[in-house]
Amino acid sequence: LKSIQRISYIIMQYHIITSIQESEAMKNIVLIRHGQSLGQTAHTRGIDRKNDNRLVDCFLTQKGMNQAHELRKEINDLHNIFKFELVVTSPLTRAVATCLLCFGHLSTEFNVNDGVPFICHPDLAETGGKIPENRGRDVKDILKDLDKHFIATKPIDFSLLPSSWPDAVGGSVSYFMEWLAQRPEKNIAVVCHHNVIKSLLGNSITTVPNCVPIHCVMVDGDFRSLHLQSNINDTHGGS
Repeated sequence: LKSIQRISYIIMQYHIITSIQESEAMKNIVLIRHGQSLGQTAHTRGIDRKNDNRLVDCFLTQKGMNQAHELRKEINDLHNIFKFELVVTSPLTRAVATCLLCFGHLSTEFNVNDGVPFICHPDLAETGGKIPENRGRDVKDILKDLDKHFIATKPIDFSLLPSSWPDAVGGSVSYFMEWLAQRPEKNIAVVCHHNVIKSLLGNSITTVPNCVPIHCVMVDGDFRSLHLQSNINDTHGGS
């Protein structure tokens, strides 16, 4: 029911935005926090989240993978509204896995692989502390993890990662926003993290649940204009 409420609200807002777009170019940005990660459940499993190296760039929990799978239907509905032209993900494994589980099927079911780029952007890596789960790994190690969980990796372009990756993790959200504002696409999905989403929205929200689409808009070319379009706190509780 909550999923239907979110979609209905977004459809209503989309029609409003469409009328605005006639006079001012806008981008529709859908932000998604990754599914539940092993880092999030560390305490309940007796693991030191701040120091245990088993959590370095950790994967999703089974619940997190289920959340991403369940979001596919909602992604399909959103794709029917927005016709996503670009999907961007953080380079941390939990976000990459969520991105592929949520959006990867679009390339086959909607036959849009050639038209919709999947790009990994270094400035979407989680910020706030040096805990193990926020330390990056080589792309080859990420791909091995994804392969182990039978997640296809073909759609994602990792070419934006600098030669210093993964030693230099955590870029600048403002750099990402400038990059995003200059992209030609109008309908974009971004899969990233709790602190990154709060930063992107100027800390205008207090709760960022796992795998809940957050509809935002941006005046084309103005990275400072990104703002929340739908209030997730009205449609979904925290997690």
